[in-house]
Parts: sequence; structure tokens; C-alpha cells
Amino acid sequence: MIACTTDVFLDRLNVFLNEEIHIKLEGDASAVLYTLRGIEKEFIVVDYGESQRFIPINKIIFFQIGSYPKE
Repeated sequence: MIACTTDVFLDRLNVFLNEEIHIKLEGDASAVLYTLRGIEKEFIVVDYGESQRFIPINKIIFFQIGSYPKE
């Protein structure tokens, strides 16, 4: 049994604040480039162009830190 997996994930993300990340959410066709700005218990805060988004943790289906591989 794995306990507190989300908490461990969020704690480790603090190292990557202000870094580029790619996230694919439920319903997205592909991953989107964001800049990680903040981490909360239920969501993360990212920059997307000139605006910020609050992304619920439970809607993320793909998460990658750094460059996204090109096909």
C-alpha cells in the first residue's frame, strides 16, 4: 500500500519552481508547455503565456519536467 503519494509528489515539485513543465489534462489532445509557479494541496499554479492557470491535481494524466520529446 502506498500512502500520501500526492503529498510526496507535491513536496518534490518544489525543486522545479520556475521551470518549464508539460502537462496533459483529461480531455486534452496533447501536452501543453507551462512554467511551474506554485504548488498547493489540491492544485498547481502555472504560467501560460501572459496569464496564470490553476490546474487541479486530479485532472492531470501526464506530467513531464523539461523538454518534451519531438516525434
